[in-house]
Amino acid sequence: MNILKRIFTAHYHPKLVEMIIESNFLGSIGSNIVVPTAVTVVFYGKMPFSYLFIWMLINLSIFVNRIYILKEVSRALDYYDDALVTKYLNSYFMIISLSSIVYGGMVWLSVIYLDDVYVIFMAMIIAAVVSSSLSTLSGVFYIFGAFVSFQVLLFISAIIYHGGEMFYAIVVMAVTLLCVILSSGYKQYVALKNAISLEDTFKTIYNKSSDGIALIRHNRLIDCNEAIINMFKYDSLDDVLDRHISELMPKYQPDGQLSIRKMLKKLHEVKEKGSNEFEWLHNTTKGEEFWTQIRLTYIHLDGKNVIHGVWRDITDRKKLQKEAEETAVYLKNLNTSLEQKVQEAVKEIKEKERALYQQSRLAQMGEMMSMIAHQWRQPLSAISATSSALNLKAQLNKADKELIQNMTNNISEYSQYLSQTIDDFRDFFKPTKGERSVNLNELLKSALNIAEVSLANRNIKIIQDLEPSESFSSYPNELKQVILNLIKNAEDVLVENKIKEPFIKFSIYQDGSKHILKVSDNGGGIPDEIIDNIFDPYFSTKKDKNGTGLGLYMSKTIIEDHCKGKLEVENSAEGALFTVTI
Repeated sequence: MNILKRIFTAHYHPKLVEMIIESNFLGSIGSNIVVPTAVTVVFYGKMPFSYLFIWMLINLSIFVNRIYILKEVSRALDYYDDALVTKYLNSYFMIISLSSIVYGGMVWLSVIYLDDVYVIFMAMIIAAVVSSSLSTLSGVFYIFGAFVSFQVLLFISAIIYHGGEMFYAIVVMAVTLLCVILSSGYKQYVALKNAISLEDTFKTIYNKSSDGIALIRHNRLIDCNEAIINMFKYDSLDDVLDRHISELMPKYQPDGQLSIRKMLKKLHEVKEKGSNEFEWLHNTTKGEEFWTQIRLTYIHLDGKNVIHGVWRDITDRKKLQKEAEETAVYLKNLNTSLEQKVQEAVKEIKEKERALYQQSRLAQMGEMMSMIAHQWRQPLSAISATSSALNLKAQLNKADKELIQNMTNNISEYSQYLSQTIDDFRDFFKPTKGERSVNLNELLKSALNIAEVSLANRNIKIIQDLEPSESFSSYPNELKQVILNLIKNAEDVLVENKIKEPFIKFSIYQDGSKHILKVSDNGGGIPDEIIDNIFDPYFSTKKDKNGTGLGLYMSKTIIEDHCKGKLEVENSAEGALFTVTI
């Protein structure tokens, strides 16, 4: 059903209709003037003249109508009026059908009035007319089918009516001819339809492609699509055709070479290699420059060697590329500038850090002097008392040799203690120039040697829970400064809060490769609202306002930045708990 619907539809491609229009005049003369005239001449005097006259009159009328109808069809095609085209095609179908029936009628008249020779003559005429219709009517198949079928079927019916073995054989040949002609006509129609469809598809792709397509021969444009016209801002195809390629580009390319010389070189490379692809600067008819990516291919078309070119507008891409390059340069310069600024900022931070560190050390030095006073008070008093006693014994002449030796030995011991104290403080304030092997237990012991007298004078108990600790590489004096700072802070809190039975507890242990020191006290802890701020610079909780607010800040800096460790604080059940992890 679908095939029949496609065959008998009056909606045909305009080019198929144009094929009928182009062949109509000669076909009409042949089938409606020449052949009827020949038949009339041959049959004249052998059948009633009135029949021959009507035969010629009808064919002449058909000829005129065929010419008129197809002229109207052509006009309708020019106006793109599909409805009108269909209307006139149906009219043409009727006139062609009438022409076919008239031929069949003449066969019947020859059977009735003439001898067998004339019947065979008509058979030959029918075969010739039907065969010639392949080239004139097969583009519109339903018209072709009507023309062929009506003639042959009427011819067959007349021959069967005539009878005779020879004529039955002619019937068989006529049926065969009908099948062959209709089959050939349909195949030709399908081939023409597919060829036109393929041509339309190609033209659509060619003309509507977003890329410009052009054919070049002898360095001139011989064809192009709409994209080329729009790309170069021409008004029509006629404005582009036969233009020399040099008219489509500026005089010079960005590299300073003459455009025409460089393009001719590219075209020569295409002929040698078969294809070539490159970027090119063009200009429009208005002098506007734009970039394209061109691919040229050497091809053989219609017996001639031509160059097929594809132009793609890459102006936006080139702009983005240029912007990207400029951005890259800007970012490179910015990066260099930022690196310099970062280096300057790091240098400034380090200088500030050194200043803060020095300020912290100076502040801690004052605290150390207080500890020195505590450390030296008792030995100095003992030395003074021993010296006074020795002087009194000498005045009373009671200073015997043994007494003098005992007292001088005591003075020597006190002096050595003072000297050891000086060494401890001197080592503490001596700057560490590099990492050394350190041990947390030894560092704690050294720090307590400095602070224990001060703690003892304040009745602060020292609790130690120390596990054996392996040595590791770090900065001993900086770590000792952190420990002393934690001790001093705990001491100040315990004294300030007037804690009964005050204590400071030290715990040292290892967790895998981590060396851990915990320092806690029973001073009541740090208020929750400030615990997150105690490591900030210049933040102090000391009520007497003598604190610099740098101790814990520098301690955290030393542990986390210099020693690559961690310093944390939390409140335990009795007070603050500081944890140093290296």
